Amino acid sequence: MRKGAKKWRARQAGHDARKRYKLHPSFTNGVPMVFGADEGKIEITLGPTTYEPRETLHGKAVLRLPKAVLARSLTIEFYGEIERGNKYERVYRVEQKLGGEREYKDGEAFDFSLTMPELAKPPEAQGTFGAIHDMFVPKPKNWYVHAQLDIPLATDINSRISVYMRR
Repeated sequence: MRKGAKKWRARQAGHDARKRYKLHPSFTNGVPMVFGADEGKIEITLGPTTYEPRETLHGKAVLRLPKAVLARSLTIEFYGEIERGNKYERVYRVEQKLGGEREYKDGEAFDFSLTMPELAKPPEAQGTFGAIHDMFVPKPKNWYVHAQLDIPLATDINSRISVYMRR
């Protein structure tokens, strides 16, 4: 075997690519870490997942981060989604800020409580008019609790869980 043939074969097989091409350290096994793939997550836990209007929802948001992160804010919100054409619109939003601009660490837990909104219905919406009104006024079918860690110049960390709201 010729001198240096082993090295040449190893290079041809794709070994030692990081040394040859001086790839960015964000490449792991040839796969770039983009779009916040390994940035962390937020675990949201609630007591019950079924609520009445005007009831208070209590829960906890726990950060799972690979390293400490400097962020603008940590917020939690409750909202309903209705479909309008091809888009989803958020309605009945209730938001609470859990933390401001600071460094957030792995395992930090934040308790929160949100009061569910009153699902407004006009008082005259009774009988036939009420039935017609209900057919054309969209009501949220899907309800969510959403947490967001707003990180400047990076992908934000988001988490969302479904809840059920009785009428």
